[in-house]
Amino acid sequence: MVSCTNPLWSGVYYLGGFVPSRKLPLALCVAQTAATAILTFWADRMEWMRGDSNRIIPRSARLNYVILDLRNTWRSINAPTFPLNYAGLKSFHVLGLSAMEILYLIAVAVLWYLVGYFREQEGMQKRRAVAIAILLWGVILLFISIAMMPAIFKAGFLIPLGLLNASLYAVWALLLIRFGVKNLRALSQAQGNGRS
Repeated sequence: MVSCTNPLWSGVYYLGGFVPSRKLPLALCVAQTAATAILTFWADRMEWMRGDSNRIIPRSARLNYVILDLRNTWRSINAPTFPLNYAGLKSFHVLGLSAMEILYLIAVAVLWYLVGYFREQEGMQKRRAVAIAILLWGVILLFISIAMMPAIFKAGFLIPLGLLNASLYAVWALLLIRFGVKNLRALSQAQGNGRS
């Protein structure tokens, strides 16, 4: 274990002590983008299994169905990238990915870099426009999670995966709303103290 007195490794340890705090944004960015790319690429290859096809179902069908469901849940984990997280249904493909899926992966990289960055920089100065934009995006995601609720119940049955996906959108929405409100309040207090 590296000593906390070493200036190179000083600070709070994240991810079980493997990543020093100053590397958290990059670690989150790389890990989440890689996982998203793998799931997206794999699920795109197996999408035919959910449609009408004359192809023979492979032996690994159960795993492929899990990957297809996991991709949908992963889209909810990356909810702030909406609507790009639903990319890839059709259109032009580069290296097996559509142009919109490439934009989605870029958005995922930016999202998780910013999550790590804002986590590390709790005491930094934030701008009012950024706080308002984050708050509004949280409200939009909250409406999307509410709109997903009717799809959770199909033919009178609860769809657990649908509930999980809507819940992830709601969690992101509440986090973004909280972040926006907290920063707007801090900015208002700072301006009030500056006038005193």
